[in-house]
Amino acid sequence: MDGHHQRAEAIARSIDYPERRACALANVARGLAAAGQNQQAGIIARSIDDPGWRVEALVDVAEALISAGALEAASQLTAAACAAGECTIAMRPALRLAPSAAALVLRMLEEPAVELAHE
Repeated sequence: MDGHHQRAEAIARSIDYPERRACALANVARGLAAAGQNQQAGIIARSIDDPGWRVEALVDVAEALISAGALEAASQLTAAACAAGECTIAMRPALRLAPSAAALVLRMLEEPAVELAHE
């Protein structure tokens, strides 16, 4: 998926309709996460303008990170989803797959220095 994800991202970003663009970007992030390219998946997930699609993508990428054992990175994405106002949805995978990740997320939410907002 080396060069293909850049093309997929470019095509998704070129979509004129905001909700369709957000859905397409969420799918690109999911595909990257499934391919193990979690850092790039997280970057794309955070860049989604629509809060609902952003949260879905962040949670999906966080689940992939939890499965890969990257609890700190997963916790950061889960905290970003919580910051978007969807903490209940975002915490489900962390609670189900790794309770220690959920505790880390809660600590991160208490730390004002942690940048959680999407850029």
